[in-house]
Amino acid sequence: MGRRKVAIQFMSDLHQEQHEYGFTAVRTAPTLILGGDIGRFRDYERYRGLLSRLCAQFELVLLIAGNHEFYGTTRAKGLEAATKLTQDPSMGGRLRFLNRDRVDLHTNITILGCTLHSRIAPGYTRLTNDFKRISEWSVEAHNEEHERDLQWLQASLRKLRVEEPKRQVIVVTHYAPMFERVCHPQNELNDVSQCFSSTALEYLRQSEVLGSVSHWIFGHTHWNVNIKSGNLHVVSNQMHNDNRNLSWWQRKRLYVPFKPQVRLDIELCVRSQDQDRATETLQAEERMYQRLPDIEEPDFYHPYKQGAVQFHVNFLEEELEIEELEIHIVTDHAFGLDVADSSDSVCGLTGSTAHPEVLGLVHNVEDSIVSSVRWPTLRAFLQGWPTQASVAAGVNDTNVEVVSLMQAERLIDTKDVDEVWLKQHFGNSKQYHQAAILLSGKRGRAISSCWDR
Repeated sequence: MGRRKVAIQFMSDLHQEQHEYGFTAVRTAPTLILGGDIGRFRDYERYRGLLSRLCAQFELVLLIAGNHEFYGTTRAKGLEAATKLTQDPSMGGRLRFLNRDRVDLHTNITILGCTLHSRIAPGYTRLTNDFKRISEWSVEAHNEEHERDLQWLQASLRKLRVEEPKRQVIVVTHYAPMFERVCHPQNELNDVSQCFSSTALEYLRQSEVLGSVSHWIFGHTHWNVNIKSGNLHVVSNQMHNDNRNLSWWQRKRLYVPFKPQVRLDIELCVRSQDQDRATETLQAEERMYQRLPDIEEPDFYHPYKQGAVQFHVNFLEEELEIEELEIHIVTDHAFGLDVADSSDSVCGLTGSTAHPEVLGLVHNVEDSIVSSVRWPTLRAFLQGWPTQASVAAGVNDTNVEVVSLMQAERLIDTKDVDEVWLKQHFGNSKQYHQAAILLSGKRGRAISSCWDR
């Protein structure tokens, strides 16, 4: 079996208390995540009507409570209403309320959900309406909820890492887990930001529990993003978002409008059993191979290392019962066939005599890759990569080609790059042309790759 995708549609901050609960969704995935501030629990019947319509459209609806859900009531009564909603017959058993809870979508995917209140300094009640609109609510209660959510996330992620290390995790919270780049530029790092952000992401990173987390979905900030923090993708899709007081550059380069059809396409690696079958095939045909070491915190766009170049190839069905595998050129010049879960060691091939043999297995290569084989580096790769010692000695300048190729790919992954930016920074150099081709190929892959959306 080849790589499969699990589609997950997500949105937040619909604020239907301002729109008579008339929101209509356009389904692009079987699962819908509602990341909070959808409406108010006190408007029970209208909220129920909205959720029942969504449950009729989607196979599974996951609801996270925002702060506005509790406006006009107490937190305790709001949680009672949420539980009642999940049990309502009109939901058809499709509604799940995630308040420090877990949902497994697939044998390889887990969603962890909670509100994750921010941490507000004492005396800053004036910065938010929550303490006026939510009955029996205080800064102390707000911060206590933050600590409960944070400790639950830490414990859940640690348990997953120890007991189920092969699972890919998506975290969903209403409040943002970081301060940088997640809100309107005029609010970043000022006093107001403590009302919608916290340092949760950094805390969990220092706790070394984020290795299996590929995405973090949030809301509340009224600012949409699709950014990376280390190897983790941080995304939001909020209907109520603020595009006021933006410069022309900010509006063009930073502002992201709400799109109700936005979804994640989570790629699933093939089963580990297929890894063993692939290894047996390589051994039977006397192909050179090696086991590449596992990476503790793999990047889910580049499963081996940041900066690797990824290629999809189809294998002949009579040789391997795997429809699609991946080829990677990695920074140590090794060559890998990804036929395992992200936490497994993977099969690899290396050495000057190994790579021509791979061509016998290749059945069809994507168009974006066909155009890439004109690069000297990739031509050398397909014709037979020099041994590592030869590369170190600089035979045919192959090592120079590899470095510039890796730099271009890493640049495109970590910066907001377009052709104009490349021209300004590279001029008409060889690196510019390589990076431009990479950028074009990346856009082509974005059609089917969630990480580039």
